[in-house]
Amino acid sequence: VILHESPHHLEKTLGELANALGGREIALARELTKLHEECVTFPLHSWQEHLPAVKGEFVLVLAPAADAPDSDDPLSPREAVERLMKEGIPKKEAVKQVAQKAGVNKNEVYQATLDL
Repeated sequence: VILHESPHHLEKTLGELANALGGREIALARELTKLHEECVTFPLHSWQEHLPAVKGEFVLVLAPAADAPDSDDPLSPREAVERLMKEGIPKKEAVKQVAQKAGVNKNEVYQATLDL
């Protein structure tokens, strides 16, 4: 995931990303192609310790989840939850497992499975 962020919204965006995806690595690049170009990489959950001077435009590059599913995985999050439920796993736990594996917020997976 690549995001372009203004300095006015950077802290809010990093905070929201940390809450949703705290374990991932993130690269924070500032002033790309300019004299004071800077890039730092750190775990998302520790963003406050690594925040550079908030000047200029930022590009955020979010690493994939460590256990992200292979691109060959044909199952959508909805299908993965449905499969786990057929194996006897309660819906709430199935949603949690699929969200963790996919590296997404569990609310996104839950919304995709409302009618199950």
